[in-house]
Amino acid sequence: LLVHSPAALFIVPGAIMLEGAESCVFYGCTIEHINGYGLEILAGSTENTVAACSVHDAGGGGIKVGHESCLYATVQGQSLPEQASIPPIAATVVDCTIRDCGRIYPSAIGIWIGNSGWNRILHNHIFNCNYTGISCGWTWGYAPTRTVANRIEHNHIHHINSQEILSDNGGIYTLGQQPG
Repeated sequence: LLVHSPAALFIVPGAIMLEGAESCVFYGCTIEHINGYGLEILAGSTENTVAACSVHDAGGGGIKVGHESCLYATVQGQSLPEQASIPPIAATVVDCTIRDCGRIYPSAIGIWIGNSGWNRILHNHIFNCNYTGISCGWTWGYAPTRTVANRIEHNHIHHINSQEILSDNGGIYTLGQQPG
């Protein structure tokens, strides 16, 4: 059963969710046989690391790094605190294997980064995903964004959308301005 859904499937949660977490480390973990994303790092969390982990046989995607901009809004004409006063998510995902994603939701992504900055996505092996290996950014156009100073380096990404279920995909997919 495949469920057609919005791009990146950002609305489906992770089996493991970090909320308000600081400097936590997941090392050598296996997350498998799940219906959504494997692990999700929510806005309000900062400087967490996922290292040498494996996510596979996922109905959704592998690892999701959330929207920092979702912390703030204007409520009944009152502005909430400035975004700059909150530390960035600044997550590190390193030496992980993410494979066989999108089994239920084909538009899910191996590693998804929303409007989030100072993240490091390094030396991961991502394959057999139905849509995109790594996606970074979630702002259309030229508006200011919190997607700044991210590093995506030395990842091995292959066999993306090899079943040709979807289009508009890639090994690494970026969206919006991303200074730094």
